[in-house]
Amino acid sequence: MLARDDPAGSHEGAVNVLAGRSSGSQPDLVELREIAVQRLDKIEDTMTSVVKRLDTMNTQLWGLRDDFPEVVGDAMRRSKDQDGR
Repeated sequence: MLARDDPAGSHEGAVNVLAGRSSGSQPDLVELREIAVQRLDKIEDTMTSVVKRLDTMNTQLWGLRDDFPEVVGDAMRRSKDQDGR
């Protein structure tokens, strides 16, 4: 009969190798995570600023829409008054 390696021992060895590799890369992963979180926070702050500006522009455009007929009417009356003199 052929001699076999102990399956539990080979699995245990593989796990130890992987654990050793992952513990060495863990600090790199933690640092990468921190950098990613910082960058995403900056993006979120920028997007918040953009949304606020768009809301302001939307409010101003709706106000202009409401005021536009009066502005045009006033300009037309002034033009008629100046042409009629």
